[in-house]
Amino acid sequence: MFNLLPGPVTIRKEVLDEFSKLPISHRLGSFVDAVSELRFDLCKILSANFCQIITGSGTLANDIIAYQLKLLKEYGLVLNSGEFGERLVDHASRAQLKFEEFKIPWGNSFNLKEIEKTLEKNPDIRWIWLTHCETSSGKLTKLSELKIICNKRKVKIILDCISTIGNMPVDLNNVYLASAVSGKGIGSFPGLALVFSSYKPTSSKSLPRNLDLGLYQDKKGIPFTISSNLVYALKTAVNLMNPSASFHETVKASKFLRNSIKEMGFEVIGDLKNSSPAVTTIHLPKTLNSVDIGNKLKESGFELSFNSEYLVKRNWIQVCLMGNWSQTAVNSFPETLKKVCSSST
Repeated sequence: MFNLLPGPVTIRKEVLDEFSKLPISHRLGSFVDAVSELRFDLCKILSANFCQIITGSGTLANDIIAYQLKLLKEYGLVLNSGEFGERLVDHASRAQLKFEEFKIPWGNSFNLKEIEKTLEKNPDIRWIWLTHCETSSGKLTKLSELKIICNKRKVKIILDCISTIGNMPVDLNNVYLASAVSGKGIGSFPGLALVFSSYKPTSSKSLPRNLDLGLYQDKKGIPFTISSNLVYALKTAVNLMNPSASFHETVKASKFLRNSIKEMGFEVIGDLKNSSPAVTTIHLPKTLNSVDIGNKLKESGFELSFNSEYLVKRNWIQVCLMGNWSQTAVNSFPETLKKVCSSST
């Protein structure tokens, strides 16, 4: 079975081996040192200042970020171009943040000049929260250009990097807060949330303990029980990471996939210039049912994303190249898709 899912991803043997070892106490000195090393390594790779590793999902990471923003008591802007932008709006709403929403149609790219105009019109906006890659479509926002706009106005940037870290070079320098996970691009098991910050977080009694980023910082990153298996697996995966090299290979693979799919007459959402090469979203014609095609592809040996409610609604399927993806899968996918679609019409 070829894994073309956004997660769980195919995991390297070295990471599997590390995960399969007997668990150890999270209070053991050697484990505390290992967590410190891992946090340091992640910060070095991503040019971040501080990193906290938390038991949980990307959703938890974004909840923690929402409550850090709540402590600021500042007005913000949340960008929304798809399912995960909508989730950020929901995070902000549930945390009762004061913000406005900048919404564009699914599959579109943000016009950064329009965002700049919004900041000019409303100088009360002090932070901006967005998905670096909108995974529902694959759309990517150019971080370097956004930094120029925000630095000029001293507006804090907050990023959901869940689908970019590990899949491509990411520079978190001058990014106030960012979320990521142990799975997906990093290539380890799901189960650990990562929160990066440009500032040293301080504990606040107004926050639930599990959402208090400063508490993690105060306790050397380990305020509560955390799985040693997950941590050591993540540490191994991080040591194997080479974002620049993997990004180059993923771009080549994405070009091949996109060209092959377009030659079949199918629509690929967005151009590669403004999209993540790790996410190829295919809009099937009305004559084909995305769930039916997805199930038939699975029967043919390809596991990909198609069952999510937002994909079903739009008749979309997705090919994701995250973690330890296979070039053989990429090479053989277009022909298999063609056969499956031909037999379904």
